[in-house]
Amino acid sequence: MKKEAILIVVIVALVGLLVGGVLYNGTRGGTEAEGAAGPDPFRPENLNALPSVEGGTREALAGAIATPEVAGVNGNGAEMDPDALPIEGEVAIPESVQKVGTQARRVFSLAGEGDKFTPANIIVNEGDIVVIKVTARDKDYDIFFPDFGIYRFIGEGETQQISFQAYPFGDYRFFCENECAGRPAGRLVVNGNQ
Repeated sequence: MKKEAILIVVIVALVGLLVGGVLYNGTRGGTEAEGAAGPDPFRPENLNALPSVEGGTREALAGAIATPEVAGVNGNGAEMDPDALPIEGEVAIPESVQKVGTQARRVFSLAGEGDKFTPANIIVNEGDIVVIKVTARDKDYDIFFPDFGIYRFIGEGETQQISFQAYPFGDYRFFCENECAGRPAGRLVVNGNQ
């Protein structure tokens, strides 16, 4: 009788772990190759959209893009050319990277000038703490990350710092929402951790 009770408890526990794993993968969005567990409820017509917040921009990555380290070195310690990355436009190279386990704190500087952000692309890994120092050089700017609920006004000549955790993986956009002509966008690539 005691052995049967133990066997039943073990079977129930295994079934619970299996169901929990399936549910966790469903809420995480599956693998990047799959795209998503389902379409973004706010953008059902966009087949590349991953589930995100209302007004969000999160989309599936076509594939991982090498995450730059300080002085243009990639995660494997090899020298990298940010212009050779499969991404259009200039890529931000972090000023500092402090690693803690599989995550890192990455510090970047962006400049608002000529109604755009330079560099316009930031590449990080899922779970990284992202610190961005934004300087408004020629006029007032603002920066808006809709998926992370971040909006910051930067007066001409000022530098503002924003920090957030890059989670979950995906391809995001950020904008100069109100202070720029044409609402120019930048790109935040968050590579998934395998």
